[in-house]
Amino acid sequence: LLRGVNLGSWLLFEPWMSPMDSSGLKDDYTAREVLEKRFGFAKAEELIGVYQDHYITAVDLDHIRAAGLNCIRLPFWYRNLQKEDGTWLEDGFKRIDWCITEAGKRGIYTILDLHGAPGGQSPGESTGRIRKPEHNGMQADFWSNEAQLQRTEAIWKRVASRYKGRSEVVALDLLNEPFGAPSRTRLHEVYDRLYKAVRSVDPKVIISLETCWSGNENNVGYGWGWNVLPNPSEKNWTQVLYQLHNYEWDWKSAEKQISSTDRQIKDWQNHQHWKVPALMGEFNCMGHEVAWKHTISSFEKHGISWTMWSY
Repeated sequence: LLRGVNLGSWLLFEPWMSPMDSSGLKDDYTAREVLEKRFGFAKAEELIGVYQDHYITAVDLDHIRAAGLNCIRLPFWYRNLQKEDGTWLEDGFKRIDWCITEAGKRGIYTILDLHGAPGGQSPGESTGRIRKPEHNGMQADFWSNEAQLQRTEAIWKRVASRYKGRSEVVALDLLNEPFGAPSRTRLHEVYDRLYKAVRSVDPKVIISLETCWSGNENNVGYGWGWNVLPNPSEKNWTQVLYQLHNYEWDWKSAEKQISSTDRQIKDWQNHQHWKVPALMGEFNCMGHEVAWKHTISSFEKHGISWTMWSY
């Protein structure tokens, strides 16, 4: 089993968990824009690098290992690797390389999680750039913009090529929380496209597909559960890991946190015939010790790997 943590807000600022200034910068993209206007691109990258070099250090990896954990889910976005115009950064992989290598020395696997795709797989700040209509008239266009899809394919091909054969990299997580997909069918189409892009480079690496979508299709309702994804045999997907995220937003109720975990376990039991391993890639029991004990023991008992949000 994978047991671990996410390194949230390290390579991609999420203001709700890492406030950046008193003016209320709304996302990573805006923070970079402000720094570039003030100091130029090179100095902005240097300043962001100072933050990143001190936010997570080798001491943190020591703590993770000392806690008995063996996995890191590492969120990154396209701006870690490229300029906004798509030009590749010379040292864009510097911190990802460092994390994989140093975690590996400590017996810790890394899951590479594309938290923010070009164009945005959802309109939210977790992609690195808010794209809701009320913000500069922009909406997430990842799903319908061929140039952004091709750019995302290129990113995954380069990532897969760079880490091919690296046993420390346990999985490639194609898209974090792709709830901006216009339909379940379109979600499957894009997943298949990115799956094939990775497979063209690496036929063996484990590919993680997330169930984080909700909506109605053909009069059937779907909501962030196993049924969002197809049985992988229908798509000829092999070496895949299905990933779920689970948050019960009634933070004060330990009982609801426990009930939420139990629903996830039941959903997993109903889909074991698919023979796909499960990862609870993000979850949090909101401070309730009894809920944490129940949740972790339930995941362990039923063979579900987990990486809580966030370290």
